[in-house]
Amino acid sequence: MKSFEEIKVGVRMNIEDILQRYQNKITSGLTDSKEAVIANNVIKNCQTYLANLNEITMIEIGSMTNNLIQNIQTAYHLHLQEYYQDFDNFLDRYILGMTPEGKPKPGSYLGQFECLILGFGPKELSCFRGISPLSNESGNRLRQAVNLNCGTKIPMAEELDQARKEYESAPNDDENAKDKAFIRLREMQRDAGLLRNGGMYYPLVVDKAYQEAKSRISETVK
Repeated sequence: MKSFEEIKVGVRMNIEDILQRYQNKITSGLTDSKEAVIANNVIKNCQTYLANLNEITMIEIGSMTNNLIQNIQTAYHLHLQEYYQDFDNFLDRYILGMTPEGKPKPGSYLGQFECLILGFGPKELSCFRGISPLSNESGNRLRQAVNLNCGTKIPMAEELDQARKEYESAPNDDENAKDKAFIRLREMQRDAGLLRNGGMYYPLVVDKAYQEAKSRISETVK
């Protein structure tokens, strides 16, 4: 399993590559105004990501971990018997897709991308052996292992559900309680990787509602 810093290097390289490609588009002289607007927005987003790389890496790690759990669940539904009868083969054929040297094999593997990002192999995924991946226990084992290794705070399945319930049940006429519940929920969503959509990240530093709630809370403790 890769360390937080190793994953951050990969995240930074990917963002810098995208940034360079779109900067090249601008300098080459885009004539289409819509394409120019898109290119400038991508450049601006990439600059924000690089300026907040630690938070972006937290989002990436949470996203890759939880995506992998979901992908293992999908493969489980498709190959239920093999999951229990030959777990190692299940991982090799449907999830990892890696050579003995750790290089990706060609083909379609449900967890190959996430495992490459996180540096996972059979050892890291052994927490699923003999346990249904649909249970919270198996997924939480993986989350705990990632948190211990990377120093992240990916919430357990029950914790995220509880944070949602607490926010929804917080009284609307108690602004302080509502803000605290909202802040906790947004931070858990970030740590769970839910602030990533496709190739875009939504760090809390540019989340207006989150920042306003933080500001109100800080005012009450002065």
